[in-house]
Amino acid sequence: MKNISKLGIFLIAFAIILLFAAKIFAADNEKCSELKIKTSAYSWESKNIIESNLSGMLGVIDSDLDLKTKILTVRINSEKTNCDSIIKSIRKLGYEAEQVCSEVKDNNGADKTEKEGEKVHDCLE
Repeated sequence: MKNISKLGIFLIAFAIILLFAAKIFAADNEKCSELKIKTSAYSWESKNIIESNLSGMLGVIDSDLDLKTKILTVRINSEKTNCDSIIKSIRKLGYEAEQVCSEVKDNNGADKTEKEGEKVHDCLE
């Protein structure tokens, strides 16, 4: 009987590992884009509110708000959502939100820095 329970535990653990691997593989295959959004968030509570709200949105893979810079980095499936939807969602929560980009890749894949005062409209990377 102990051999069966050890085998069962092994199979369950193996199945869980496969599920995580499948989720990671699926996320890599999605049309993934990264957005940078400047917010007015100022505290851990603000960070938690914004990130938890975004985690429930269709097409949002993950998000991380850097409180020091107030820049929210959001990875999205661009086939399911877009920057405007993300910004509207943040503003609905009562925070300011504006799309920003400090580094943009040109057509050759080289990084170039955004000129001060010049806004880059498409900040998808």
